[in-house]
Amino acid sequence: MKFPEFQKQIHSISTRYGCENIVMYHDCDDYPGDKRIVFPAIMINLGRFEMDIDVDARWGGVLRFNFFVSVTKTGKDEPDLFGLAFPRKNYPQYLPQGVKYYDCYYQIPVTMDDWQQKMQQLLIVVLENRKALEDDCERVCYRDKNGNSKKQWKEWKSAAKIINIENYNSGGVIQGIKKDEQSNYDSSPYCAGSNGSYRFFGENEWVMTIRIKRYSQDYPPPCNYSESIESFMKQRLLPAIGRQRVSSNLKEDILKQLQKDELTVVTRSFGSDGIVSEDATFLPVGFRSWDDYLETVFKDWLQYYFEEYSHSR
Repeated sequence: MKFPEFQKQIHSISTRYGCENIVMYHDCDDYPGDKRIVFPAIMINLGRFEMDIDVDARWGGVLRFNFFVSVTKTGKDEPDLFGLAFPRKNYPQYLPQGVKYYDCYYQIPVTMDDWQQKMQQLLIVVLENRKALEDDCERVCYRDKNGNSKKQWKEWKSAAKIINIENYNSGGVIQGIKKDEQSNYDSSPYCAGSNGSYRFFGENEWVMTIRIKRYSQDYPPPCNYSESIESFMKQRLLPAIGRQRVSSNLKEDILKQLQKDELTVVTRSFGSDGIVSEDATFLPVGFRSWDDYLETVFKDWLQYYFEEYSHSR
């Protein structure tokens, strides 16, 4: 069915249920086989909430939907869309069951032959339960009508997992330098290159990447958080095992030790709206710093494996 025909059917359904607050638009997606396909997407207004329905053609194809809270800040004409109004655990029984949840969206498997039918079926269910949806969104949403947190949080905790450690270099590459400016770069001791392309020398730094299961009230999917462990690696761990460099085997064993125990992190960094700030600082629960946590994690490891790492690695 072509888009104009499908659009008419969607309009007919919305009219039947007395809902005019439906917007259809085109959503481009990459389909397996390097094909570029344009799918219709639907945005449904549910009071101060918004439901988005679209098709994601990756992984065989899924019909995705979720609910967001919309808030118009003072002095702004357009509303801001904030995080999910519907946390996963509050999924209502009157919506389609057996759906999967991934990357902020509820997902229903579809094919190229049945996605239009399933999108219409979902729309009908939503419109039949529109009032209940608005009430449920209001009940479970973390934000009030002004966009502020309904609850005063002193701290926010989340399960977490250390997924990697890496010795990163802070240098970078810059290109496209104009000819009359290239002499400044050619003579600089901090970079190397010529003809407008230069690489800056940076310092190496050990960085630990932590995957936080739920970064904030607004953002439920896992989010990566980076923490420098340069001082612990260079001043504590490596000297303790008599090493100056980290081999791939040693790095793998260090990461295994970091991943042995369950980890919970906490932040007390909140924005003016009472929601965890985007640049929040997280610490392991029960510790004043990451170095203190790492000292505990590696206390026995350093004691029992000194001989192995100092001689055999």
